[in-house]
Amino acid sequence: MEQRTVRLSHDLSWLTTTERWPGLAYVAQVTRETTVLATDKTSKETVYYIGSDSTVSAESAGSAIRRHWAVESKLHWVLDVAFREDDARHRAQNTAQNLATLRHFALNIVRQDADRKVGVANSRKRAGFDRNYLIKLLTGVSE
Repeated sequence: MEQRTVRLSHDLSWLTTTERWPGLAYVAQVTRETTVLATDKTSKETVYYIGSDSTVSAESAGSAIRRHWAVESKLHWVLDVAFREDDARHRAQNTAQNLATLRHFALNIVRQDADRKVGVANSRKRAGFDRNYLIKLLTGVSE
């Protein structure tokens, strides 16, 4: 169970480095208190965010932050776990960008398989060993 508290400040007069962030309009403080129901153990974490929307409320800033982390969880976490993207050490010219594009392409193909019952990593592995499954992923047609 998690409870979030969002505090927002549009008054940035106390901040001495605002010139480093052109367009800075607010600072948000998010405190998350999480309780694991099985163990009844509670932890508390406070994080800070900055933004450029001068009309944002604490509620809408909290929603935007939550949406950002949903993208992080849905895409970047999967790329790291299923494709080990964070371990990639491609440095030559545009190799890293090209391989990232291929990983996104592969992830989208795997996610389109409506019959998939396993995770992305296992689906990738299956496609590597099962030619019929690979053809199904690439064409959408089962043999």
